[in-house]
Amino acid sequence: MLRCDGSRRSAIGAALLALALAGCSGSSAGAGSTAATSPTQAASLTSGGDTSSSSVKNVCSVISLADVGTAFGGTWHVMTDYANGAPLVCGLSDGPHGMSVELKPNGYASSGMSMGNPVAGVGEETTILANTMWIKRGADVIVVTWLSTNPPTLPASLATFGKLLYPKF
Repeated sequence: MLRCDGSRRSAIGAALLALALAGCSGSSAGAGSTAATSPTQAASLTSGGDTSSSSVKNVCSVISLADVGTAFGGTWHVMTDYANGAPLVCGLSDGPHGMSVELKPNGYASSGMSMGNPVAGVGEETTILANTMWIKRGADVIVVTWLSTNPPTLPASLATFGKLLYPKF
């Protein structure tokens, strides 16, 4: 788990965040952006053998940076848009914090969701355990992982984000 105090990161924490969000595309958008990728990025999608019941082929393309800001505060940017490599993963950052959102096709059976605390009102079934939220969608799982120190408000913020994110899948 990364440790940071909001104003400075330890060398190890910064290195882990850089590794977790490797491949920074340098793209950024303001908090009012409706999608985290450009039309050019969205057009370069690959299926990568996706057997998902979701029509989403690029996770970054459906994430609203305004929704991320609503749930967690701050101005968020796409750090990693894996459109040509791993399109079902998107890395986000607001500077001191990082987060990944991943769609796991047919991942429900092996998700470990039963270990988390249930969250009402988000998707078919949702659980949160520590810094991770799992949202069931058919046989698929949407996994949101917070990559920074867990604030006391994290479960509520994850649930808010899940409510905004789920309908887009």
